[in-house]
Amino acid sequence: MVCAVGDEKGNIFDQISITTKTPGETIPQVTAYFKKEKVEALGVGCFGPVDLNQNSDTYGCITSTPKLAWKNFDMAGTLERALGCPIGFDTDVNSSVLGEVTFGQAKGKSCVVYMTIGTGIGAGIFANRLAICKSGNLVIACAVCVFPIGASLILFSSAIVNYIVMTVCCFAIMVCSTIFTVQMLSFIQTETPQNLIGKVIAVILTVSMCAQPLGNAFYGVLFELCKGFEYAVVLFSGIVSLMIAIGTKNIFKRFSADT
Repeated sequence: MVCAVGDEKGNIFDQISITTKTPGETIPQVTAYFKKEKVEALGVGCFGPVDLNQNSDTYGCITSTPKLAWKNFDMAGTLERALGCPIGFDTDVNSSVLGEVTFGQAKGKSCVVYMTIGTGIGAGIFANRLAICKSGNLVIACAVCVFPIGASLILFSSAIVNYIVMTVCCFAIMVCSTIFTVQMLSFIQTETPQNLIGKVIAVILTVSMCAQPLGNAFYGVLFELCKGFEYAVVLFSGIVSLMIAIGTKNIFKRFSADT
């Protein structure tokens, strides 16, 4: 474990490295160091998985981890009780990306990904323009990308032109939907109690996976019925998708920008 003392401007006054053994061996050395330095607050970037839901009874705890001695250890609570100062707690990758954005190579950037490969593979994402209340914009973007496909089918008879338009629009849809999916899964993990995260995500993925073949079958029937007027099916799906997206955006607006 690396322990350091600094100020709000990013100046590092001192740092040490402590071998990570068991909590009983490691934590007393950590607390002794920070007591000696008389820190006023402590930020903890912890290896995981950890519980980051502040409404959870196990907030601040390391949960299931390959480091068995640390399983279910109350990292944040132990340090807070020992030092008697405010504790900021997050994963090691989230803390690292925040440090890079605040003081390091990513300073001034609006979207940053920080990855580490150790006991496992971890990633921290900083995106100050992807507040949950603005997630509806991604859904609307997906719906809007459908309309150029319909317009291309009406205006151009060239198969290659239609193929290029479809490819570009589908790529844009995939980018927006992937960002939306990552954001939603992160939001769900933050808001769901630790013991229910797996079950909730499993239900969501099951519903979405079942919906895909149903949607494919529905489109197949529509294209067969509207043979020669495929653009009508595409435009119809775009209109329906846009209506759903607008309704979704209104729902997300209810969330705080800080959520």
